[in-house]
Amino acid sequence: SVPLSDCHKKLKEQIKVHLLLPTSQQDLLAALDVIEGVNMRIMNKPEHKADILSHKAHIFAMLGRSEDSMKTFSQAIQTNDQVPGAWALWAQYSDDLFQNEVDKASQEKSSP
Repeated sequence: SVPLSDCHKKLKEQIKVHLLLPTSQQDLLAALDVIEGVNMRIMNKPEHKADILSHKAHIFAMLGRSEDSMKTFSQAIQTNDQVPGAWALWAQYSDDLFQNEVDKASQEKSSP
């Protein structure tokens, strides 16, 4: 039997491999499949579960699935609010959303 902490590390490595240089939507979907294939109930440490959920939310964001992303980021933080990586990914995502809105408003202002 493999310790759960090792399973968490292996899972993160698999996700990172798919996200290192995603060349297509298929790479992102493959990373999502890795996460979806894991029974999250076996993760006995809330910080591991929150970490994996934050990566799932990040993948949703990269796929343009904003609502799924926000729900999953929220779930990650509710699972354990002491995971800095989860907060950082959510902050980055929120900043990107804000910047997109600023850019859109700027373009609308400059259009005659």
